Amino acid sequence: EDRPEEASLTRLTNMGYVRGPSRVDDIREFQRDYKPRFSDIQINGTLDAPTQQAIKEVHDTCDPVLKGQR
Repeated sequence: EDRPEEASLTRLTNMGYVRGPSRVDDIREFQRDYKPRFSDIQINGTLDAPTQQAIKEVHDTCDPVLKGQR
């Protein structure tokens, strides 16, 4: 991918991570939801390499967790 951060943000949108007041909040929500499945994710609201890889894997396998109320 030429622009991996942009692709990750598009994937997050496709998976419904759009509720936060900012994209940082959406990224953090994804990180919280998927931390149990991807232990190398840090809940920091940044699109670091482990987070981008997790977003791609979840999106491409269509294997989302059920999001609950926060």
